[in-house]
Amino acid sequence: MSSDSDQTQNDATSSQSTKLFCVQYIDLHPRVMETCGKSKDKEDEDSEEMMAAILSGYSIGTPATRAETIKKLKDVGYIATQNKNLICTELGRKLVETLPVKELFDLEFTGRLEKTLSDIEKQKFTKESFLNLIFDFTTDSVKTIKNEKDIIINEVSNEKKTIEVLGKCPLCGHGIIEGQKGFGCSNWKNGCKFVIWKNDKFLASMKKKPTKTMVKSFLKNGVVLVKGLTSKKGNKFDAYLRYEKNSDNEYFSWKMEFLKKQEVKKGS
Repeated sequence: MSSDSDQTQNDATSSQSTKLFCVQYIDLHPRVMETCGKSKDKEDEDSEEMMAAILSGYSIGTPATRAETIKKLKDVGYIATQNKNLICTELGRKLVETLPVKELFDLEFTGRLEKTLSDIEKQKFTKESFLNLIFDFTTDSVKTIKNEKDIIINEVSNEKKTIEVLGKCPLCGHGIIEGQKGFGCSNWKNGCKFVIWKNDKFLASMKKKPTKTMVKSFLKNGVVLVKGLTSKKGNKFDAYLRYEKNSDNEYFSWKMEFLKKQEVKKGS
């Protein structure tokens, strides 16, 4: 009966570790405070201090390092942004589930480290002893990982993707390419600021987004016919759009020309 109970507790701990891996806004719910603070030895005189240490570890780094830590996790694909929250990606879950060094995801382990740092400050523990502790843990962790069977959680292709040039930049003549957030000049590193954003507010106000076909047509002809635009009243209409440089700055704005009646009849 005891072994079944221990197994259930271990499974619950593993599940909790997976969930705790990708948390951005950590609100200490009363239930969390009840469970995280419990010490295995109720008579431990440092139990309250341990609870505070564990709760202090229930976050991502410190205010000074948190932003950079989150950025790194996003860059490698372990977490992603969803609305105002950060969520764990499939790659992040696989990492937590397969990494054999489970202490790295254990709140109590983090709490013990936090308490040790506090003990060093109070001169109850020496810095040298702490560094030896970290050295031994790191050495054992590396050995554990090396002895584990290799598991591939993500394959990265070495093949270089062919970048399609959509047309010539109206400003500098270099190629326009598609990026994650827009269609911009490949010469941007040298200061060219030409870009058509994918979330362009002017187009969004008419329920449209720039497409690759639309950008190609504009770059080739200097104007593009966009069909199915939506007015503020909800009516559909077609119009010619030009993307022209502003006279008072180096940025571009859309100019709209409505179709003539003869063109409308011909198009219909």
